[in-house]
Amino acid sequence: MNIIVSYRNGGSDVFEEKQLDCSTLTIKGHGSALIEAWLNGAKGSYKIDNYNAVLLDEIVCIRVA
Repeated sequence: MNIIVSYRNGGSDVFEEKQLDCSTLTIKGHGSALIEAWLNGAKGSYKIDNYNAVLLDEIVCIRVA
């Protein structure tokens, strides 16, 4: 399972389960929290876990697959 984040500039990031700290949230939990922050209009950086972050202002699509 992955979290796929697409950006305005056409780039994307793929966060695989093995790359995220899943000790407190599952991959679906991380994806859900990220989508919730994005939909609520949060600005700036979003910390996915202690090792990964994204810039919410540049995101056009988030998918958990």
